[in-house]
Amino acid sequence: QESANKLPGLDQTSTQFPLWCEMEDHLLGKHWEDEKRWSSNDCFCDNVNSCLQLIQDVRRAAREVQQQHVVNAPLDFEGEYRYALLYHTLQAISYWTLSDFKRLLAVYSSDKLLRLAGFGGDAKPAVAE
Repeated sequence: QESANKLPGLDQTSTQFPLWCEMEDHLLGKHWEDEKRWSSNDCFCDNVNSCLQLIQDVRRAAREVQQQHVVNAPLDFEGEYRYALLYHTLQAISYWTLSDFKRLLAVYSSDKLLRLAGFGGDAKPAVAE
């Protein structure tokens, strides 16, 4: 709770968008578990780092659950996780209770997830960076 009081700004600031997109790109890459150095040094890096750490923790827990119950999974964890993530991200776009900023970020993320799944102009699966 103490650190939450120190985080500047709400999610309505459009100048944050590139930084949040950078986090999305990192999370969709092969090295999503690694720490990230942000290209921006603005005051919102603490916000993004807090969110990144939470998402990484949730993904690690989900991976542990998947690995303990499925011996011969048809997909690796990232492949299986991305389809579930795509579903929920697409759902988030329609939630009018979310801010425009969060819904726009969901559109951005959905585009990336669809490309990783092989949908797009050239219909070839994209390679995660």
